[in-house]
Amino acid sequence: MSEVAAQIYKYSALPSPHSIRLIQLKPGVTNIWSDITLSLRITNLNEAVEYDALSYTLGDPLSLFSHKDASNWGMDAVRRYPINIDGYLLEVTASLIDALHALADTSTRKSAMKSQYIWIDSICINQEDPLERAAQVSIMGFIYEAAQNVVIWLGGEDEFMDDALAAMKALSVIVVPRERHPEVKLADWYNQEMS
Repeated sequence: MSEVAAQIYKYSALPSPHSIRLIQLKPGVTNIWSDITLSLRITNLNEAVEYDALSYTLGDPLSLFSHKDASNWGMDAVRRYPINIDGYLLEVTASLIDALHALADTSTRKSAMKSQYIWIDSICINQEDPLERAAQVSIMGFIYEAAQNVVIWLGGEDEFMDDALAAMKALSVIVVPRERHPEVKLADWYNQEMS
């Protein structure tokens, strides 16, 4: 590994309690660690910056059951892979690398992402700073709510994909769309169903 690769990304402090970091994914740019190159920008939740948010599984929850991926035995959550952020190294999980590759693919990106910026908790929050992590987790609901679009990454395609998509399609009919019934909150529906 070269000297450049040894330079670990250092987070700068967020200037206010409503500040967040946003990622700009640079598809097609290669670097010495991988083909994932990102840039981070600090903004305020009160500013009108459009961004998407990514929700993803930390590891592969089905790797113990999947015949295609049985060699991993659930270990990809602990393996770390390098990405390039503003010229510095940051390591992320295999699941996040897969999601970033999918988002970097211009055919996937056009259908999944609605803006040029994306918020991903494990990159946008300094995981080494417990105070920042606690503060950011406390506003995570606002971060997701302010996102123009939330992309959900459940992992790559496997033998369970068709069943999972069928289940999500069935569930989508049950959830009340916000635009038609803004007075009904998902928590209200959930509490009624559980009673």
